[in-house]
Amino acid sequence: MSDHKNLVISVVVLNYMNYMETANCVKSILSQENADFNVVVVDNGSDNESFTFLKTAFREEKKVSVIRTRRNYGFAKGNNIGIHYARNRWHSDCVLLLNSDTVLRGNDYLYQMMSEISDGIGVIGSRIINGDGTEELAFSDYVDFPATFIWYLYLQVSYWGLEKLRIWCGEKLKDYKSQQILHGSNLLLTPQYFEKYDGLYEKTFLYGEEAILYLYCVQAGLKQKKTDKAVLYHMGKQSTKFLYDNQRSKREKYQLNSYKYVVVNSFKVFLKKIPLKHSKKLWSIKWRKRA
Repeated sequence: MSDHKNLVISVVVLNYMNYMETANCVKSILSQENADFNVVVVDNGSDNESFTFLKTAFREEKKVSVIRTRRNYGFAKGNNIGIHYARNRWHSDCVLLLNSDTVLRGNDYLYQMMSEISDGIGVIGSRIINGDGTEELAFSDYVDFPATFIWYLYLQVSYWGLEKLRIWCGEKLKDYKSQQILHGSNLLLTPQYFEKYDGLYEKTFLYGEEAILYLYCVQAGLKQKKTDKAVLYHMGKQSTKFLYDNQRSKREKYQLNSYKYVVVNSFKVFLKKIPLKHSKKLWSIKWRKRA
């Protein structure tokens, strides 16, 4: 891996309606030092004055590009539009995806994140301080099949109010453990990630992206890493209040629509592991016979 100081990093910030928070996020990025960076703001189909405001606010900033989509494509595809723009326009080596309701702490956030780039690392995350001052110490999800399938069933029966099935699924889940993964508010996609993929899995609209990103790394033989050297503030749920006003039923519907793709991707990883397990078993049998 080449010296991170020579790498070009693009920061993609996805905006939906919440343009004041997005502007604060971009301002914190522009204060960064010791990094060759640029910023791509993607207005993801907002039907308010977001694009005009952001375009005007940063028209004098050569490092900032403000683009917009025709409609709201969701988290993954919206970020992919920014990623492809950054990679084609700025020839970026790596891309940091930031939620619009985040603010970087200090002027060395980008430098510290990039200093963690090394062989075998696909995605890097940072420390997160929540809006109430607490720290996001761990973020986890079910990523291994069949736990992903059982969790998906749990979400389904909970949504439809099937209490007995919900209890049954809950009991079955006790046999499995969730996996700690990186939080979606900040995700640095490294050069090695882009050797394998050109962006995020974009069939989801909202939710499940972090789990699929973890599974992407597993399939590519890459690891994820969280660093304590870089810190950001994350207000949380700022864009979703515009999307569905944080209503539980609408949130659950988005989860259901997206999480089925987590199941699909986890099943792909599961299938790849089966031949390896079988080959090890056969090898041990042959070895015992020879002995």
